[in-house]
Amino acid sequence: MVERSSLTQRKPLSYADQSNKEREHSPSANSSTKEEVLILPKASSWTTVNFDLDFAALIADIINSNRNLLTVPSLKKGSSEISKRKIKISQADYYFIGVLINLLCSAKNYVSFKDFSISITEISNVIFGFSSRATNKLVKKDLFVMSLLPIYGQNKIMSFSGKKGHYPTIQFGPQFELFYKQYLRTNTHDFVKIPKTVIKNVLAKVIKVPKAFCMYLEITFLETKKHLEELTEGWTPDRTSKSDDRIYRLFSQNSKHSVSRIKREGCNHLKNLIGDHYLEIIKENAINAISSKEKEQFINTKKAHIELNTAKRAEALCPNFEIVNEAV
Repeated sequence: MVERSSLTQRKPLSYADQSNKEREHSPSANSSTKEEVLILPKASSWTTVNFDLDFAALIADIINSNRNLLTVPSLKKGSSEISKRKIKISQADYYFIGVLINLLCSAKNYVSFKDFSISITEISNVIFGFSSRATNKLVKKDLFVMSLLPIYGQNKIMSFSGKKGHYPTIQFGPQFELFYKQYLRTNTHDFVKIPKTVIKNVLAKVIKVPKAFCMYLEITFLETKKHLEELTEGWTPDRTSKSDDRIYRLFSQNSKHSVSRIKREGCNHLKNLIGDHYLEIIKENAINAISSKEKEQFINTKKAHIELNTAKRAEALCPNFEIVNEAV
């Protein structure tokens, strides 16, 4: 069993997570169920949503290796026979699964081995800024997927029950937080921060078109880093290659097309859904989402890297030779 540490004693949250200021929690919701209600952050406290781009590629690999397990019981009309129905998963789900894990682990009363009652509508409101039949369906589907995946051997990280006519319930296994710590609480992944106003007014239009949704997030990432690099001097790394690799991993199972064609089709969809000036809109939204603190942090981090590399080069060019008298 994994020993669980208190969420309140963790180190400061990385850029991957919501800020501490966004960790306010709503009071217990009214419920007639016997299970305790899982107390999630207030919808008003999550002003932005952070999408982990590298986690999306990681969970895509896990899901594609276990698609045969992703089924739910289905009762055919006019028949008492129960069959298994495959869960239809899109690339957008890969991103939202990471968001869901982040949200659930920030619950005020999070604990393993305990049944909790949850509200699908409440989760939709926190993530999207609104709830609809479509957002609720996505949330419920991704909770089912998370409960079916064998992340650590045959052990599931959580269980979920969402039967019609019953309050949805969830129980976390000890591996749930371990998975969260290993693959989401990390500064080595690439992230994009999207304001919920942008999710509601822009991204909601493209969620149903996976290539467009993926390209929106990847373009946002590249434009964010490009803007930050323009504030500093020195070498600028190539981030396009890593972005292309993520796109390939997300779509390689469902498409035989090249990365360039996937990107082109995604951008064409963005043009149709958002408008001819979609690139300008994405760039403006990306830059506006960068806080002054994030700009300062990026500048200081790059400055420290430049100073360290300069010192290493100087040391390499000027070795400290010691003359030894070996005369007998």
